[in-house]
Amino acid sequence: MEGEDSCDPNPCPNSGCDHACCFEDGTCSFYDTTAECLAAGGFPNGYACEPDRCDTYPGACCFLDGTCRALSFLDCRHASDSFEWMGPGSSCDPNPCHTPVLACCLADGECRIMNMVDCEAEGGEPQAPWMDCTPNPCVPTAMKDATWGEIRVLYR
Repeated sequence: MEGEDSCDPNPCPNSGCDHACCFEDGTCSFYDTTAECLAAGGFPNGYACEPDRCDTYPGACCFLDGTCRALSFLDCRHASDSFEWMGPGSSCDPNPCHTPVLACCLADGECRIMNMVDCEAEGGEPQAPWMDCTPNPCVPTAMKDATWGEIRVLYR
């Protein structure tokens, strides 16, 4: 069942359409797949809209470095480096977050899977959590020694 305006009452009881999808306005809709949710501009958020999981109730928001802050779903989604919201009423004590592994682009163009802290310690550039190293997302920048005069001539 593609995007309903409301999940109250639940339009998908026992129908197999069980992917809750949250939107920036706080509404919740059901989609058959998470891909359909993403294509509609939503954010997959579990399997139920009841109680409304997209509202402003705070919950544990996990960040790429493994830290946790109590934020609403929308605030968590928009926070820099956040990757997972644990649901309304969830707590950061004890910390439910783990440090995810992700693709890390090193200066020489090599891609390695590691956590964000190790990636940054090696001078790498962490990539999005859903990316991996196949195909290699890291493109090394070609460098050539040149004088200012040689560069200036290229742009005349």
